[in-house]
Amino acid sequence: MTQASADVFTAAAGHRSGLPTAAVFLPVQLATVWAMARHKGVV
Repeated sequence: MTQASADVFTAAAGHRSGLPTAAVFLPVQLATVWAMARHKGVV
């Protein structure tokens, strides 16, 4: 495997795993922060 093909593969793999991760964990983190703030009376 050449360096150029390895870079393309790594970029594609990162994009494929990064999008679902961001789509799932970002809303979960925001909901958690909101729930903690509401519980403490901040919101």
